[in-house]
Amino acid sequence: VDGEAEIRINTFPTKAIDTTGAGDAFVAGFIKGLTEELPTVKCVMYGNVLGSLAVEKLGASGHKYEKEEIERRLQYVARFTLSED
Repeated sequence: VDGEAEIRINTFPTKAIDTTGAGDAFVAGFIKGLTEELPTVKCVMYGNVLGSLAVEKLGASGHKYEKEEIERRLQYVARFTLSED
C-alpha cells in the first residue's frame, strides 16, 4: 500500500533454512531500491529478493550476495533488473 493503491508482490520460491535476518535483508533491499530511485513497488520486490537470499543461509551475518544472483531473481520475480532501470 503506497497511499494510492494496494499491490500484491510475488515472492521468489526458495527453500528456507533459517529465517533469522530475513526482515533485515528485506529492509536493506528496500532501502537499496530507494537509493536507486526505484518506484515503491520495485523497492518492495528488491526487498523480497534479498529476503529470499537471506533465508537460504544459516545465521544472519557474514553472507555475500552476488549481483548476478540478485539480478536473476529480480528478473524472475519482477521482470526487471537494476541494470535496466
